[in-house]
Amino acid sequence: MLRHWDCPTVLDDEEAAMAVSGANQREESIEPDVPRQEPHRALAEAVLSNAAEQAEWLADGGPEPALPAAWSGLWQAAVQRQMDLSGQAETVASQAVSSTMSQLATLYHEAAWFRTDDDLRRRATNEVLFYGTELRTKLRSQSAQEAWQRRSAYGLSASSSAVRARVTANDDWLTGWQAWAAAQQTS
Repeated sequence: MLRHWDCPTVLDDEEAAMAVSGANQREESIEPDVPRQEPHRALAEAVLSNAAEQAEWLADGGPEPALPAAWSGLWQAAVQRQMDLSGQAETVASQAVSSTMSQLATLYHEAAWFRTDDDLRRRATNEVLFYGTELRTKLRSQSAQEAWQRRSAYGLSASSSAVRARVTANDDWLTGWQAWAAAQQTS
C-alpha cells in the first residue's frame, strides 16, 4: 500500500507527485481508448470536460451531452487504482472516486474562478485528487475538503436538520475553496 510519505511532499510539484504515485500502475488500459495516464487524472479530465459540456448545454440547449465512450473503462481504472492506493474494498473505493469526481464537477459549476482560471483549476484539481486518493490529507484546501466530507455525509435526506446541516456544510465548502483560491492568487 502506498502511504503519504511515499510521494513527494512539496505541494508546488503536484504533477510530479501524481506521476510518482502512478509509477506502479498497470501498463495496459482496460479499454483501448482509455488514456495511459494516472486513472484518477484521466477520469477527472473527462468529468471536467463533461461538466463544461453540461454547462454549455444548460445555457444554449440542444442535445444533452453524452458521457465519453471510454467512461466505463475510465471509471473502472480509477476505482482499481483507488483500491491499490488505499487498500479499500471495491465498494468503498467506488464511493471515494465518486465523491472526488463529484467535488470536481460541483466546483466547476459553483466556483467561477475554477471555470475561468486554468492555473487555479489545475491546482485545485490536484488538491482534490490528493485528498480523494488519500495520498495527502493535509493540504492547503483542508477546510474545504473536510466541509465536502460533511456535505456528502448528509446525503439526500429530506429531514429539516439534515437539509440545514448540508446547506451549512456546502457554504463552508464554498467559503473554504474561495479562501484557498484567494490565498493562491496572493502567493
